[in-house]
Amino acid sequence: MIKKQYRRGTPGYFDNFIRGNNPDDSIEDRLKTYKATIAKSKNKNYILNVKWHDPEKYLMFCLRWA
Repeated sequence: MIKKQYRRGTPGYFDNFIRGNNPDDSIEDRLKTYKATIAKSKNKNYILNVKWHDPEKYLMFCLRWA
């Protein structure tokens, strides 16, 4: 399992992922295709903790949204 922390509004592949999809969809639902879940975070407004359960899907996510 890969654990990553992303800051909202910071340029990068995760921000590209958020902006590149329908804003009405929840992020959790869109991450299910990559076998990832959102973990608990103390600061939910700015930071997202994401657990990637499949390293190959994480790599494909990074390559697609880079």
